[in-house]
Amino acid sequence: MKENKWKYLLDDYIISLLVGDTPVVEDNMFPKTSKYSTFINIQMPKINERQITDLSKKIGVHIKNGVNSSQELSQLIKFCCTDEQKMRKIMKYIFGKENFKDLYDSPYVSSLDEFKKIRSEICNEVIKDINNVLYFHNCKVELEVDGPDLITIDENWIDELILNIPDLENIDEFQISGSYTKINEDINKGDFTGAMIQSRTLLEGALKYAISVQNKHLTGKEDLPELIKLFKQLYLKNNVTNSELRSNLKRLYGNLSGAIEAIGILRNKFGDAHATNASDVLSKANIHFIVNASFSLCSFVLETCKK
Repeated sequence: MKENKWKYLLDDYIISLLVGDTPVVEDNMFPKTSKYSTFINIQMPKINERQITDLSKKIGVHIKNGVNSSQELSQLIKFCCTDEQKMRKIMKYIFGKENFKDLYDSPYVSSLDEFKKIRSEICNEVIKDINNVLYFHNCKVELEVDGPDLITIDENWIDELILNIPDLENIDEFQISGSYTKINEDINKGDFTGAMIQSRTLLEGALKYAISVQNKHLTGKEDLPELIKLFKQLYLKNNVTNSELRSNLKRLYGNLSGAIEAIGILRNKFGDAHATNASDVLSKANIHFIVNASFSLCSFVLETCKK
């Protein structure tokens, strides 16, 4: 059965953000203001009960009148959370231009261009706050061309995969080595599957980081073959003039792709919740080989992108 991911929007804090009851706050707990106009808080427009009632009628849903907009929006989401199209329409309205009309009429907004910048800033900051909550449910809101969507993310997502390394720009082999020390501890505890998943996730994160260094946009949906293809295009030009060396480098880079794809396939084979445990099929030596190969590849990727 497909997971009902939209139900996670029913969190009280998320609802209060969506209806404009709660602003995004700074570390000092004061409302965060726009960098384009300090008189405007980073806060969604206030949505009233009538707006939610009208919205529910548009998408063919009847809800009872609530005591406030938060209660009514919660009702609407409960009715619609199993219907992808209806949920997309609700989110599209909340983050759409129509809902921001009062912001455009504000005396603190001087032009249409400034309005667009502030609206974009508010939407992105609010979504960031919402995603801080959704992170623990392995999903996140993303703004797409046809409106906001709620996508599922891997539980070892890239933010986590660099294993609490706070400064990505200064990530180095010593930090990666520390991460693999932890992975080897899992192997010694008999958690072969977990070790394999973490190794593959760390490798995926290194590739994503290397690609992002070149300012290439990633959707978050790329699989390992796509990531290694992008990495090769960006970094492995193989401009060696000696034909014999160039040929051997080409073979080596081909093996690099094959090794990374194999690690991804093995992770998928044993990483599923219903799959056979890796320790039932693979030996400890196999797992160490996979983990060490992943570590070497990860180090190569990071060293290459930092040249």
